Amino acid sequence: MLPAKGPNESSWWKDCVRASKNADISDDLKKGARTVLEIIDSGAFRTTDTAADSTHQIEAIVWPANFTVRFACVHCKRCVNNIRRLTGSQCPRKMVWTKFRKGQRDILVPLAAQAPSARQRAASRALDILGLQQDGAVDQNP
Repeated sequence: MLPAKGPNESSWWKDCVRASKNADISDDLKKGARTVLEIIDSGAFRTTDTAADSTHQIEAIVWPANFTVRFACVHCKRCVNNIRRLTGSQCPRKMVWTKFRKGQRDILVPLAAQAPSARQRAASRALDILGLQQDGAVDQNP
């Protein structure tokens, strides 16, 4: 547990330092406590590249219902008409199931089931990018 910001921060930290100097503790335990305190002090556990982790990786897809271009993030699977809606926000790096996604699936699945054509290939690609189709089977989320 890292030192919390607030009134208990200093007491937690003081307890750790006191425990590392306590004579009743074995030398191995003291050494371990000092190592933990040094790691926390150095900040080696912190990641500094959070900006790269929170940006959308955008793919342009052809929306097969009307052959317009839509933009989808390959990480969070969000699909929008205007690319600014993705570039202006952070990517949570996980897919969230919404009624809007169910509507997208309801449009794409019948189109992907059609005979091979440009519309069918576009629908299959959109299903793959949006995470609604896995291993040839359509995702069965509600």
